[in-house]
Amino acid sequence: GELAAKQSSGINTIAQLSAIQSAVCIQETKKQSHGIIPDMQVTPGNLDSCKSSLLAIANYFNKVQPTIIIWLGDFWDMESIREYKKGDFDSNAYKRDIKAGNDAMSYLQSLLTYKPKRQVFTCGNHEGRIGRVKKMDKSVDAFISYDDLNLKQFGVEFVDFMLPIEVDGIFYCHYFSSGPMGK
Repeated sequence: GELAAKQSSGINTIAQLSAIQSAVCIQETKKQSHGIIPDMQVTPGNLDSCKSSLLAIANYFNKVQPTIIIWLGDFWDMESIREYKKGDFDSNAYKRDIKAGNDAMSYLQSLLTYKPKRQVFTCGNHEGRIGRVKKMDKSVDAFISYDDLNLKQFGVEFVDFMLPIEVDGIFYCHYFSSGPMGK
């Protein structure tokens, strides 16, 4: 029933419908709408399957045209530096991780048929690995950077890991910590 209703909007499969329901929501506020995209965790190995979800997201966004797109982080998986140990940097694996996420970001941006007023990317713990590795191992500092994510290319604002940003009275962050343990 619900799938049949969605088919007229270009959503044709259960997987696409699931991607829309679990990965995207629209928040209406102050005559603006926020399209929200949480974790995709794109890797070189799952890029093709992520593209089907990104197509569904783009179709939905093109239909409802949110004024602002909020990326809640972990778009890149960054498995190459997941368990990084000083002196163990594999530049080829890092470049493959970056390329997969950049290709996915470029793919989604190319599918949008309208220009959102603003796009904000809140760094997730997976992209945050870049900052953690840079602090841990100064020898790789010149080789890795948040700039590798190419967000500026699409006019996407970057917000560092665990720093909330307020947009139209709503605070966004990859996650909010609470309690004495900060979790």
